[in-house]
Amino acid sequence: MSENKKINFINELNFSFSDNAKIGIANDALTLLRVGGNFDLTNENYAEYTESFNATNIHTLSQIAVDTHDTAELSVKYFIKSNNIYYHYTQGVWVGTPLAPTTNTNANNLSTILNALPQLDIQDFTFRVFLQTNDANVTPTLSSLSISYENFTERQSESFDETMTVNEIIQESFEQLGVNAQQLSQGDYSRCRRLLNGIIRSWSHNGISIWNKKTYNLDLVSPSVVLGSDGFDYKCIKAHISNSNTEPIVGSQWYLYWKKLATQDADEHVINAKYIDGIKYLIPSEIIDIEKIEYVTSSTSYELEVVNKDHFLRQQYSEGTPNVAYFYNGIKKEISINPVNDEDGFLRIEAKTNTFNVDSGQDTVALDQSWNLALIFELATVLAPSRGVTQKTVAQLERKRLEYYSIVRASNTENTDLIFEIEVYD
Repeated sequence: MSENKKINFINELNFSFSDNAKIGIANDALTLLRVGGNFDLTNENYAEYTESFNATNIHTLSQIAVDTHDTAELSVKYFIKSNNIYYHYTQGVWVGTPLAPTTNTNANNLSTILNALPQLDIQDFTFRVFLQTNDANVTPTLSSLSISYENFTERQSESFDETMTVNEIIQESFEQLGVNAQQLSQGDYSRCRRLLNGIIRSWSHNGISIWNKKTYNLDLVSPSVVLGSDGFDYKCIKAHISNSNTEPIVGSQWYLYWKKLATQDADEHVINAKYIDGIKYLIPSEIIDIEKIEYVTSSTSYELEVVNKDHFLRQQYSEGTPNVAYFYNGIKKEISINPVNDEDGFLRIEAKTNTFNVDSGQDTVALDQSWNLALIFELATVLAPSRGVTQKTVAQLERKRLEYYSIVRASNTENTDLIFEIEVYD
């Protein structure tokens, strides 16, 4: 789902600054601040937006800024931050580093970023912006930044039953123990959220398979191509962060990562850059099983054969339309495809997911109403010994717990059909 966000530089609480004495918010704009009557001339003054956006990609950016002057040289430059990695664009590739930049040496102006956005793979993002001037009496300013991006979206089916929030379940559990919800502390809520997660996990171990069915759309990417020292292009066949050993022709292990092409028009290879192979894709860790994978283009769609690891590894690396896929169900969940995508297509993945996890008290429990009742009495039974309730009350709670637990065991464990987009990254 496409979303738009306009960031106005009004409230300093939304930003962290390199030096609050040299850069800050004034007159509804980000600006350099005078120190001793002059603006600082270094390239070290930045502000970082403290909110991150969940996104599969950034569509466009636009700014309202003063970054030109008749006599002074002014600059407004950015790093894109995603998953605690700071990215800048150079020599045809996005380069990322976990070290937070303290100068604008590698930062990009907005026009450079705009042209390179289609190549940027992200999970979430925010930005760090640097202001610089060469005139102690003139400052650049940034009044607003408008962002259009593709958000993670979940479309719920009509049968998706939203009945109670987590906090409401906790409150009702305490009511069963004779405790008024207004008496609960934050510690009570935190403990109960942990207990609810444990209850669901214990149900899973006792044979209650709890899963949702989701459909994911996964955009495919073309492999990176670079120019080798011999003047020919090389296509990436194994994703990696480049170093001297992986450089085409001259690196000691280059042949494990690159395939020589007949063309001669790519950008030069860069050390410490992220290169992708178009084969392997990380997918959400909540996925527990793959039911179907389809390859979809603007003109056609068809199902891929999902094979085991041995079968997939016997496949000769090739380029063309994908026809087989391998699902790696490890700590990191991955899908690999072969042949490597040769056109603008995406994968439609039908999967089972284990998605129940209580993170927030305001989360709606994504289960049928009968599950809510089972959770209420299960939680009340767990809490009872620490609340000094009578044996008679405990026995009543236990009967209710068993009653609703038996309903849960007999119920359909598929909760809903959802569809949303996921990001592409290696």
